[in-house]
Amino acid sequence: MAGSGPLMLWLIGGTSDSRTLAQALDRAGLPWIATVVNPAAARLYDGLNGVVRSGAFAPADLMPWLADRAIRGIIDASHPFATEISQQAIAAAALRSIPYLRFERPAIPLEPPALKLPNLAAALCDRFLRDRLVLFTLGVKALPQILPWRDRVAALWVRVLPESVAQAIALGFDRSEVIGQRLPVDPAQERADWQNRAIEVVVTKAAGAAGGLDLKQALARELGVQLLVIDRPSIVYPAQTDQIDEVVAFAHRAIDLRSSY
Repeated sequence: MAGSGPLMLWLIGGTSDSRTLAQALDRAGLPWIATVVNPAAARLYDGLNGVVRSGAFAPADLMPWLADRAIRGIIDASHPFATEISQQAIAAAALRSIPYLRFERPAIPLEPPALKLPNLAAALCDRFLRDRLVLFTLGVKALPQILPWRDRVAALWVRVLPESVAQAIALGFDRSEVIGQRLPVDPAQERADWQNRAIEVVVTKAAGAAGGLDLKQALARELGVQLLVIDRPSIVYPAQTDQIDEVVAFAHRAIDLRSSY
């Protein structure tokens, strides 16, 4: 049974893109509820008019939540590598006949010394890493795959969110190997970090400008660092855009489409 509250748009958030979209929805007078996995990301929406839900969805919880919240449109502005929630949302949208739109931050063209790789496994090889000084900026989920390489590189560092530092240490990384940092990164600080550690290789994600890829690429050229860029996972989205005005138009249609139900 559908919820008795006002019709809502579900904004899958946790990114700077999602805050920009939330601001646009506010300006258009459209109702929204943003969801984030990490409670710290809820601060992205401070001062805005929508509602924020923190925590991941268990598979059995999503469909009842959509009904209870009277969700009439899904705007997916999750991180390009957050594939699980996108796939859940696409499946739920199809089952409930809810309009879905993916907002995808534009990809950044790569130039040498940047090299695109299909996945992390392709980067974790002697050709790129053996006896090198390596910085990984992939987040906490990649750490179990990286851990075995601690004894095969000259030195490595992993950069994660500040709240994930303890998790990295618990996995087996030394405290000196873990950098707790939140985006956006200051360019001068990033340059100093790479230079002070004499970084030779940086392994990162194709997360667009919001993920700092443009800065990393510029520094790699300037400092002669090998930049390995893990490509975005391949997902077939039902509808996709990188234009904010198209998101707002979609949101108006989604609310108006069901407003008489």
